[in-house]
Amino acid sequence: MIGAVNATTATTIGIMHFQPDIVINQGIAGAHRIDLHTGDIVIGEKCYNINSYDMPAKNKGEGSNPFEWELNKRAKEVQEANAQLVEQIEKSLISNEIKPIYKGVLGSGDVFNREVDRIIWITEIFKTHCEDMESIGTYTVCNRFNIPCVGIRIISNNEILAEKLDKEQARKLQRVLIKILPKLVEK
Repeated sequence: MIGAVNATTATTIGIMHFQPDIVINQGIAGAHRIDLHTGDIVIGEKCYNINSYDMPAKNKGEGSNPFEWELNKRAKEVQEANAQLVEQIEKSLISNEIKPIYKGVLGSGDVFNREVDRIIWITEIFKTHCEDMESIGTYTVCNRFNIPCVGIRIISNNEILAEKLDKEQARKLQRVLIKILPKLVEK
């Protein structure tokens, strides 16, 4: 299953049961920038909860305007990836001629944003490269347990450029990670 709650639960159970040395969260993400295309890989140096807001009170019939919403404490709290792990993964990808690769900011929350103006707004606020529905849960749990973690995302679509969702990108990323992980674990 997808989503922040499922990722949080799975990560917590995994840590409690397996006591891992590192956690790598991987999957697909929608691009937030015009220079990112389907198949590009983003290594998340940071992660933000892009769906954590306080809304102004409005009475019935006054409508809703998400651009009036203000970030709350959870949205402002950045979750950091382990810098050494980010560098090791980037080097492994480059040495295996996997390109293009970006290091940057993952936005994460339980909404599949498809409104271009909203995506642009989120990018301006958080400086995101892409968005997914799981990373914030994994980063938060790992950081609380002091387990080094990183999120790796492959771009599955870009609403800004009208690139359609391609879920097969998930398998592509899995094949890439299966290729590089044995060497990474040796280090």
